[in-house]
Amino acid sequence: MSPKKLLTLVLLVAGVTAFFAFDLGHYASLAYIKQRQGDFATYYAQRPALVSAIYFAMYVAVTGLSLPG
Repeated sequence: MSPKKLLTLVLLVAGVTAFFAFDLGHYASLAYIKQRQGDFATYYAQRPALVSAIYFAMYVAVTGLSLPG
């Protein structure tokens, strides 16, 4: 097996192990995502200027660095 394939396999196994060891599955549930969305909506209602400024700064940074996503 080539070193690249072995490294990929080791990283994959480490990622899956960390996912279950640290119980990261609850972050992927629909209930958790909807709760965070509600928290964000509340925060935006309280501080719309700050949220807009942070969004703008992140947009400029990502666009300036040409990062995908």
